[in-house]
Amino acid sequence: MKILLQCAFADQPNFNFKERVDLASNGMDAIQIVRESYEKGQTYKVILMDCNMPKIDGYEATQQIRNYI
Repeated sequence: MKILLQCAFADQPNFNFKERVDLASNGMDAIQIVRESYEKGQTYKVILMDCNMPKIDGYEATQQIRNYI
């Protein structure tokens, strides 16, 4: 998915992929990353979630993120 996103935005001027895409290794990290970003005033246009992530699955992480936003 990371490579697909890199290719999709390769022609965008001044697009720095590393600064624009956050990656989480599990559901708890995903929730924390979103919360920290929103506290800094940053928002997401798209969040892609794996349903089988460790610690907290994607369904529960999505629900917690929706409740937070």
